[in-house]
Amino acid sequence: MAKKEALKGFSPLRRYKNDDAAVEQGVWREIEGGAAKLLIARFNNNAHQEYLRAERVKHANKLSENSKDNDDFLIELGNRAMSKHILKGWEGILDEDGVTPLPFNEDNAYKLLSEVEEFSTLVFNLSMDAEQYRLYREEDAVKN
Repeated sequence: MAKKEALKGFSPLRRYKNDDAAVEQGVWREIEGGAAKLLIARFNNNAHQEYLRAERVKHANKLSENSKDNDDFLIELGNRAMSKHILKGWEGILDEDGVTPLPFNEDNAYKLLSEVEEFSTLVFNLSMDAEQYRLYREEDAVKN
């Protein structure tokens, strides 16, 4: 009896389809060797895009200028958008004293994102890790 050959091919839908809930609501990501966790939604999720679109319309005149103030405004806008629609929660984040837990809220998120460039970069990079938002995760596919 002939051995049945495995089908060759590729399913972009299976490989790249996003889990819409994970994209919008976020996934928990450990940082600092598990000392803390961040709940991160995918960059450019629907709410994030809508917010940025509205802000661009609201500030169209300012955004048409080419100045240092405009650059600073864009950085501020990006951090505000991340604090509202990308960074959704945290556990284990401490205040500057290194002892007092820092409660998660939009204001604290914005403060950290705007004052600590490396933290903002970390949140951005985690939100761009597309594999974390897949409906069919790679490790799940290996099992099948």
